[in-house]
Amino acid sequence: VSGLHQKLHPYLLLLMPKQFEGHCCAIAHRGHYLATKAQATRRDWLRNKVIRFFADKKLKIVVLAPTVAQYLKANSIESRLDIQWIYHPYLLDDETEPTELTTKPVHFAFLGRTSKGKGFDIFFGFSNDISDTISSRDVEFTLIGRLQWLPKEYSANGAVRLADSGGRISRDELADHLQKVSYLVIPYMTTVYGKIKTTGIFFDSVKYLKPIIALKSDDLAHYFTLFGDLGVLCESVEEMKHVLLRIIHDPPKKDYAEQQARLLKARHFLHHEHQKEAFRALWD
Repeated sequence: VSGLHQKLHPYLLLLMPKQFEGHCCAIAHRGHYLATKAQATRRDWLRNKVIRFFADKKLKIVVLAPTVAQYLKANSIESRLDIQWIYHPYLLDDETEPTELTTKPVHFAFLGRTSKGKGFDIFFGFSNDISDTISSRDVEFTLIGRLQWLPKEYSANGAVRLADSGGRISRDELADHLQKVSYLVIPYMTTVYGKIKTTGIFFDSVKYLKPIIALKSDDLAHYFTLFGDLGVLCESVEEMKHVLLRIIHDPPKKDYAEQQARLLKARHFLHHEHQKEAFRALWD
């Protein structure tokens, strides 16, 4: 049963026939529905009942990053949970090849739906601040996704170009947009992502060989340890802004080529053909 990120799905497991006990697993996109200690005061009795049900029936709980599994094992209110992990399954068949860093302009993109948790206000702020002093010939900021939320303090006429198709962007549209992009910017708030969630945007960076500029999280730090420098991980919003400015003023073409080479290796390692054995091993 997949889709624990949908509120209803885990509760449906309470209806699981007895003959399936011990033979099912639930794949959790986000870990906070597994009731961590920090959230135990919410008195969600039904959710807690589901968590106990998982433990009683010996269901495997599969999360999509080793860092998420480590965090939940240390923080779950139910110590009997069988928490295991696999790398986030993703279609990495794309034939994208490494390209030289384009410097006129350097093109930064925010990918996905806008929200405060995903840091769109930070990205929007970068675009306005930097575009006030640097020509559009040298830098471009683009939202590739849905403009669903905008902080009140920013004008809708800001410097972010919208690549919004008016609905869900197709894979072909996404590929076309990303051809023009130099870096993916991931300013996700680390209190939300990187401990109990994984970001699919990282896998888009792997698929399309786009180095990332991101706020450091446990999740992303793991992949940098595993594969090496895949862009820049920043400790703060201020550092992230300095990194953007440094790249604009002195485009690191050599570093960019090396980062793309590492992303290519990551794409090979994370390809579903090479990860299917790990998924099969969950039932051994």
